[in-house]
Amino acid sequence: MCATANSISLPTPPSGLGTLSQLAYRTLLAYQRAALGEPGVIVCIQSFGSLAHWHPHLHAPMSDGAFRPAPTHDLSVLESAWQRTVLAWFAEAEWLDPDAAAGMLAWPHSGFGV
Repeated sequence: MCATANSISLPTPPSGLGTLSQLAYRTLLAYQRAALGEPGVIVCIQSFGSLAHWHPHLHAPMSDGAFRPAPTHDLSVLESAWQRTVLAWFAEAEWLDPDAAAGMLAWPHSGFGV
């Protein structure tokens, strides 16, 4: 199924959540390796919201370094990398038109938060 920029239809559980979790892990790992070296990352899938309705999202605690001063992070770099990774996956899976995905990269409030 392909969607426009105004509606994205994710697959019902659990077909896409494992891939989404792997993409989150890889994006966080690349970002943190560039800043610190080898980080610790755990990605947990949660498929429901506070009212037990279908609301797929990820929780991804990540180490901020060990025995080093706390680094300063430009989270906009990580947010942009995450947005590009997920939109590319949506386009590849034909859940989102590639032109719509490219257009979403220019949105000032993309809905992607880290």
